[in-house]
Amino acid sequence: MNYKKPIEKTKINITGIMPDYLFPTLDGFVDVLEIKLPDNEVINKDTSHSGSWKWAAETNIAIGQVVNYLGEIDRLRLEIEKNVKAEYGYEISLLKPRAYILIGNSAGWDGDKKEGLRKMNHALHGIEVLTYKDLSDRGSQAINITL
Repeated sequence: MNYKKPIEKTKINITGIMPDYLFPTLDGFVDVLEIKLPDNEVINKDTSHSGSWKWAAETNIAIGQVVNYLGEIDRLRLEIEKNVKAEYGYEISLLKPRAYILIGNSAGWDGDKKEGLRKMNHALHGIEVLTYKDLSDRGSQAINITL
């Protein structure tokens, strides 16, 4: 993930239900990042259904927050794009922003739990929950590719 300088909510005069920062991608679109604590649980086994998983409480709350952010971004799209152009001097497109929730730590997870997160993420459509270990692994991989 390569980004330009993050866009601060306060600098573009947008108030309300918005993330503190928007992350413009190099191709002119925008990603949203919601950061939670690394010690939060991410998913839990659904003991009432064999092989099923459910979001842990803090992850579920974060998903709700991000859904609200995406709704507001869609509602205020033209205003935000105009304000970013005025404040930052470049154009962005807020068409279908991707959203990431950074939460928990998957170190020590077994294959079943990793598969559970993969399945749960698939159902979110445009929102991805990733753990601090996932982010670290992606960063290490990116460094190895460029070396």
